[in-house]
Amino acid sequence: MYKYRQLTQEEKIIVIQERLAKGYPLHSPPHPVENSEFYLITVTGYEHKCRINSEERRQQLLNQLFEYFTYQDIEILAWVVLQNHYHLLVKNVDFTPSDRNFIC
Repeated sequence: MYKYRQLTQEEKIIVIQERLAKGYPLHSPPHPVENSEFYLITVTGYEHKCRINSEERRQQLLNQLFEYFTYQDIEILAWVVLQNHYHLLVKNVDFTPSDRNFIC
């Protein structure tokens, strides 16, 4: 899962340069933006560690997500917030070139 960490510094530089040259995000795999009515967004924490351990913290994160997405005029249709990741099913996403990093 974390092959990048096993690379030498020189190999890491090459990988990053190749990804940037192709217009890919720094992580893998790239997520090309397509014209779709719905998008499933999945986000995990560093090393998939459980950081959202309490119900209070999960609700706080959910409140922040709804606030941000509402501000962006993006409708959240379904969601789940777990201890180490969350999923959002969203609609009304208008990706522009400046927004590409949003889903990366």
